[in-house]
Amino acid sequence: MSNWFENNPVRSIITHTIVVAAAVWAFSFFVLEDNKIKFYEAMIKKSEAEAKETEARNAVLVTRVEYLSEENKKLNDWLTQTPQTIPYYENQLQTLKAKLKVAEDKLLTSPGKTPSKDFGLLYKNFQKGEASTTFLDSKTNLVLGVPKINYGDTADINLTLPNGEKIDAKNIKAGETWQFSKGGKDYLLIMDSIDWAAQSYKSSVIELGLEEDSSTKN
Repeated sequence: MSNWFENNPVRSIITHTIVVAAAVWAFSFFVLEDNKIKFYEAMIKKSEAEAKETEARNAVLVTRVEYLSEENKKLNDWLTQTPQTIPYYENQLQTLKAKLKVAEDKLLTSPGKTPSKDFGLLYKNFQKGEASTTFLDSKTNLVLGVPKINYGDTADINLTLPNGEKIDAKNIKAGETWQFSKGGKDYLLIMDSIDWAAQSYKSSVIELGLEEDSSTKN
């Protein structure tokens, strides 16, 4: 065999080259390609695992959000029923506003009562203001100052009546009233609402003097 290689050097070189090339090609195809396939398969498995983990985390987060929402609703409902809490006073304020609206509607549409001939049409003036502001009723010259709105929906007030009388009061609550006269007519100042959270209040001046309709006296 050695004599053949010695006698045929060119053929032996070509044959050796072909064998080496075939071996390199086989290594590249079977080994390297197989490694690439395994690498991509590993990447796909890793991505699938990460996707499943993310999905599991999202499911846990959704469950936690639902739980927190339910707990927050329970807490808010409990606070709404617990005195001396902001939700409680907010709920009470809404209730008082609704009752006040009903009372105002009844006052304006009360059957059997009409404006007195001496008083003409009833006068009504509403004012919504903020803390440290003043309400001036231009018809009666009544001046209501609200320098401070306190926690618990109360207010400190400085009131000057048309006759010059001054009234200073603290911790006034919604629904407080003051009756006064001007030009022979009777009026009523009402503290309609006080909102500590919004630092605002609402007051109104209404003219009194309703008389019974003669048709209802018989």
